[in-house]
Amino acid sequence: MAVYNGGKYLEEQIESILEQRDVDVDLYIRLDPSNDDSKSIIRRYEAQNHNVHLILASESSGSAGQNFFNLLLEVDFESYEFVAFADQDDIWFSDKLLRATDSIIREKVAAYSGDVIAWWDSGKERLIKKSSSQVQYDYLFESAGPGCTFVFTKELANALKRFLQSLGEGVKTLWLHDWFCYAFARNNGYEWFIDDRPMMKYRQHEANSVGANSGLSAFKARIVEVLSGSALEKVCLQASVLNMNSKLPIALINQRRFHSSLKLASYACQCRRKPSDKLLFAIVMVVHAFGQL
Repeated sequence: MAVYNGGKYLEEQIESILEQRDVDVDLYIRLDPSNDDSKSIIRRYEAQNHNVHLILASESSGSAGQNFFNLLLEVDFESYEFVAFADQDDIWFSDKLLRATDSIIREKVAAYSGDVIAWWDSGKERLIKKSSSQVQYDYLFESAGPGCTFVFTKELANALKRFLQSLGEGVKTLWLHDWFCYAFARNNGYEWFIDDRPMMKYRQHEANSVGANSGLSAFKARIVEVLSGSALEKVCLQASVLNMNSKLPIALINQRRFHSSLKLASYACQCRRKPSDKLLFAIVMVVHAFGQL
């Protein structure tokens, strides 16, 4: 679990993890320097539970994603079968980890993620569906869902650790931990299962690092990011780090030409999972193509 100023909701999240049934859980909490009561809350749980471990960061990670990368680098996975990510402010259903690990075993895959129920303090709830069928190149452009749903086999977790170690300071150029982990796994032949049954409440509030990206304003922000070129820059940066520049969509983006952007639009069905995202991808790439003229 990566934590920064998480005191407001931290106890609910920790309790929901400790109450997971039919699995043995060790909870490693890496706390970035904070100015709330996060440290005292975690210390209390650590004193009362042998399976809660606090890792105090000496300096700020700079983002939740970097905090998770540091966790992957610092925690020893050898005595475990599976590794899971947890945010600081959600509520897990009691069989979340059991269903995830059973799914990994049943589907013979290396990683699990799933849909979530986004919820607000007002009581509003909304299903966030990420489980549309995986396609050839989706991992180049999107994650497999919120990182807080991710569960890996030890083998994949250690492969991620080794790769991050090989990057050295290059780790700091990475953006989102969940998208990176999904891209790494798919690019290296690890099978991934995305569950259509939500197993947690994904809390939404103004301090969320990314959140559910819901509403018209979030939609407009995504469009602006794509049309400005910022989104494609992030795609290309991650592809470069993961040595994926030869993948067809990345090669087309890097050509920065009218015809290459139009060709990429024709591959929309292989670049995004959700039907509406496929259509939006195609439209945006056509608009982007004319911007190349």
